[in-house]
Amino acid sequence: MSHQAQWFVFLGDALNSGMNLPQALAFSGRIFPKELDRFQKMERQLVQGVGLAETMKPWLRTDLYYQLKLAEQEGNLASVIRQIGEFLTKQHQQRQKLRGLLQYPLLLLTVLGVFMMIMVHYVGPQLSSWQQGDWGINPRILQILVMTVSAIMTILIWQGIVLLKMPRLERINWLCHLPVVGNYWRLYWHYYLVNVLGMMIAHGMSFQDIHRVTRQYDQQSMVYQVIQQLTRQTQRGQSIERVILKTIYLPDELASYFNRGLTTSELGDELLIYSRMLFQRFINQTERLLELVQPILFMLIALIIGGMYLSLLLPIYHSLQSVN
Repeated sequence: MSHQAQWFVFLGDALNSGMNLPQALAFSGRIFPKELDRFQKMERQLVQGVGLAETMKPWLRTDLYYQLKLAEQEGNLASVIRQIGEFLTKQHQQRQKLRGLLQYPLLLLTVLGVFMMIMVHYVGPQLSSWQQGDWGINPRILQILVMTVSAIMTILIWQGIVLLKMPRLERINWLCHLPVVGNYWRLYWHYYLVNVLGMMIAHGMSFQDIHRVTRQYDQQSMVYQVIQQLTRQTQRGQSIERVILKTIYLPDELASYFNRGLTTSELGDELLIYSRMLFQRFINQTERLLELVQPILFMLIALIIGGMYLSLLLPIYHSLQSVN
């Protein structure tokens, strides 16, 4: 578990047990002595009136920063800190699992790359001199392999550059429509946005209040952009339910919550419960994606091995045919 994830879980538990923030930070310095300077700096900032979210901003992702800031404003700080800690813990565990899954296939791919270089620079010329002519179709197959890999890398780099230039909502919309991994992105933003909306509504905020509060957020943050988009479309006469159904990074089920005649408090509480269910769906989806990593890589390795065998054996087969 990463130190950051461990600390968030610890801090949430400390606050839930009745400690105040200064006490929890002082205790954190004893539990995580390597981070003592950071905790002392945070304590000084808190004494000066800086909010906890602001003290953490330099080392938090934008979406987690606004989730924490909102929790601090609305009074459920301990539970949200604990939830962020669980999220970061799961993320760290999944990264560790991914590294473990990639080690063996990447080692095989490296060995295959070395063999391909040997075939091109040593085996190929030997076969060519043995045949006293062209090296059959061997270089053609290797050229196809090299060109295919080069084309894939070029497409990925070009698409990455295009993505970086897209406005954030367009970029997330594009990612959510991707095959295989699109559902991962959808579920993450479903969980995050429902959780944020749930916290706001649970504390009595109307949609107009949410719009007013989020206008103070960073314009590049997802919360700001989504709320602004919802506001623009509802002001054009569309119902919020219809807008939600047309927005891929909001779950379709969310629309049904606005048609049930619930009070603001009841709606907020149900959305928070629903967000926890979405969080579990997101974790399950990530586990399923991790299970696909090794089969896909092994299929790629099998194709490369097949191409190498063909490039090596077909020239020999043609040579034997000519001898016969």
